[in-house]
Amino acid sequence: MSAEGESQHAKGPLEWNATASDYPRDRCIHELFVEIAARQPERVALRFEGRALSYRQLDELSDRIAQGLRQLGVGLETPVAVACERSAEAVAALLGILKADGAYIGVSPKEPSARLRGMLAEAGCGVLLTQADAAARFADCGVRVLVLDGEVAFFRQAIAQSPPPEPGRHSRQLAYIAFTSGSTGVPKGVCIEHRSVMRLVRGTQYASFAPDDVFLQFAPLAFDASTFEIWGCLLNGASLAIQPPAAASLEQLGATLRRENVTTLWLTAGLFHQMVDHQLEALAQVRQVLAGGDVLSPRHVRRLLEQPGERWFVNGYGPTENTTFTCCYRINRPEQVGATVSIGRPIANTQVYLVDAAMNRVPVGVAGELLAGGDGLARGYLNQPERTAASFIDNPFSAEPGARLYRTGDMARYLPSGDLEFLGRADRQVKIRGYRIELGEIEAALAAYPGVRQALVQAVTDESGGQRLYAYLVAGEGGSAEAVRAFLAERLPEYMLPSRIFFLGELPLNANGKVDTAALPREAAPVAAAPAESAASPTEKALVDMWEAVFNRRPIGTDEHFFVDLDGDSLQAALLIGRIAGVFSVDLPMDILFDAPTIAELAVILDGQPG
Repeated sequence: MSAEGESQHAKGPLEWNATASDYPRDRCIHELFVEIAARQPERVALRFEGRALSYRQLDELSDRIAQGLRQLGVGLETPVAVACERSAEAVAALLGILKADGAYIGVSPKEPSARLRGMLAEAGCGVLLTQADAAARFADCGVRVLVLDGEVAFFRQAIAQSPPPEPGRHSRQLAYIAFTSGSTGVPKGVCIEHRSVMRLVRGTQYASFAPDDVFLQFAPLAFDASTFEIWGCLLNGASLAIQPPAAASLEQLGATLRRENVTTLWLTAGLFHQMVDHQLEALAQVRQVLAGGDVLSPRHVRRLLEQPGERWFVNGYGPTENTTFTCCYRINRPEQVGATVSIGRPIANTQVYLVDAAMNRVPVGVAGELLAGGDGLARGYLNQPERTAASFIDNPFSAEPGARLYRTGDMARYLPSGDLEFLGRADRQVKIRGYRIELGEIEAALAAYPGVRQALVQAVTDESGGQRLYAYLVAGEGGSAEAVRAFLAERLPEYMLPSRIFFLGELPLNANGKVDTAALPREAAPVAAAPAESAASPTEKALVDMWEAVFNRRPIGTDEHFFVDLDGDSLQAALLIGRIAGVFSVDLPMDILFDAPTIAELAVILDGQPG
């Protein structure tokens, strides 16, 4: 063994936590952005749908938004919701809110109304920024709705006589609130400060941040990966390419990577696997590929790193409560991938401890709960002091006054190298397509469906290694999977909808009286299926062939529902839309499958396309 290897193996968890690094810990996000814009005013900050905005233009646009918000009383830590699809205006809105000293809340424009009203009320939010084509959806949310793209006069006013934005009070003020799934059925608001964002994107070593980089913004604003994409770019003077707002097929995403010469990309684990399988050439041109949100396939990571050229791959791990990333594994050679893909080590200004049930640190090689500490920690949960106290605890391993740790509920172990191996959850929280989900929140929504006596939701691993949500209901007569799913769609976001719903007479119990999860059905159809309708036209026949290839199942009838009958998810939708584009030379939006979820309905739309 080399001297370096001996030294590495002689170290232990305390040494591996020596991550201190200089960064602008006392600065606010918008203050640093204004300085960068002043140094490079004509450098491209954003590129979106053929339009480029310079740092100067973005600075001026966000100033106008900040001015309008101040006129409405937005000030220190005032929460402002941003319900926008990906766009240049959405990024300017985030900056404008921060310049007004407010805190932004990213929400999906398609968020179910009841859930959105609950989040806005919980935050005490009085203002919501959106786009013209979505404004009508928020008329009954009880907040002032402002349209960013052209309808609100004070966003268009000149600011020549206006006072400059006030500097931020301090780096410990609130920057944003991220709502995550809650086990009680109520989403939790995670309160993130400016300093935590600075720690994520400045003075750190898990990725390269340089002015000549091109980041892709692909994550929705409600997903904390957007924190890395947007601020990792703009607080380092780089350019942000914004993926058009419609859900993208794999081919469309690949085309964006080529067209924009993207150098830095973050993907959920499931989408990364699909891109390696179907758009490897486009993915291989990216200098830095980051993925996470779920367990990664070693085979796919190796395959990317085996491609010609130089690139880095980063497995990024971290809960929202520690500002996007806690640990990262940065590699550039396929032989660095073992039987599993490590989550690496804590990033700069971050500490990690593995403990047993008695809060004793565990030795190298022994599983323990992962506790995260350092400057990335959230302030806590919005208006939930008891939950905050239970999850954010005093750090018994630190001499720093007031140091805290977040209990992630994740299990991990140290490898002899000092890298960490992720071992899964210690509770009923799961990650689906990168989104953190409390199964209890889905069960609470199901329990509200008329006639449901019991509801259980399980995360089931499919053949590809991904996870799906299966719901098991004990209910009265007359229920249908499609009706239940429609009921849930009004209350939960799309990523929390079960892909399969089973109706049972009773939940199976084991000898201890607990639900016997091993006895729950997995493969049987949730409802009796009618005989499959065969294709009646060339278009339907072509679609049947595509669907059977994507689902690896035969036969598939023309009346089978993409989501309810076939357990379709967004990744399979992306594959399908890509194949349709190749065969029919038509560019369909991803959400077409919500409007036309069967082959028969989709064929009608395709046959009506201009030739």
